[in-house]
Amino acid sequence: MKVSELVPGAIYTPEKKTVTKDSQHTILGVRHGNQPVIKVKERCIWRGFNEANVPNPQVYMYLGFTMDEWSINDIYKHHWFLVNGEEIVVNNYSLKLLRKIKHESKL
Repeated sequence: MKVSELVPGAIYTPEKKTVTKDSQHTILGVRHGNQPVIKVKERCIWRGFNEANVPNPQVYMYLGFTMDEWSINDIYKHHWFLVNGEEIVVNNYSLKLLRKIKHESKL
């Protein structure tokens, strides 16, 4: 999956044989202004050797991207997904491991 192929509102799932790791980031402020502290969850997806033994594969709904004044690993463009009712940022390098789910397909 290329970043240019992401469609807001579309549903995605990680490819088989992938592993995920979540990181919590605390953003203390931004370069301009005095905004409150926010917490952001970032998900990284890696290719693994074995298929993940997950009974219900995770479903990601793409919300779109933002260009923020704060960064995660010096990256200011963040791709937001809704996963299990929670807004998360998926690491830019991990986007290539997502595949789009068509309406008629099954996980």
